[in-house]
Amino acid sequence: MSSSFALTRSHGLLSSRTPFSKRSSMMRIATGLVLAALLATPALAQNAAPPPAAASASAFSADTPLEAVVANPAAKAALDKTLPALAKHPAFEQFKGMSLRELQAYAEGQITNEMIAKVDADLKALSTKP
Repeated sequence: MSSSFALTRSHGLLSSRTPFSKRSSMMRIATGLVLAALLATPALAQNAAPPPAAASASAFSADTPLEAVVANPAAKAALDKTLPALAKHPAFEQFKGMSLRELQAYAEGQITNEMIAKVDADLKALSTKP
């Protein structure tokens, strides 16, 4: 047994410099992942859907992301009428991708169903205005 161990050791199969060491395997895996990511990027870019068009006034509701609502002056005014401090909230950047209905679950009762109904009606009313 000692002769086979010596043979393996002399061929470098147990040394840290072999191509089969953990470090070398990790490097091969990392290189493979980087190459796969680089090769997949153009394919993903080609299949990506075009960005959504800016929401028209008729598209606003309590289910519209707050970021889109605040970007439109008329929609922001409708939101501010019921919830004036929402767009100025210190954490707005963190929840701006959520709709008002989605945000309600995290608002600990500060956004009521009545508030959402009022904002929803005001936002939907924008579509009837010229």
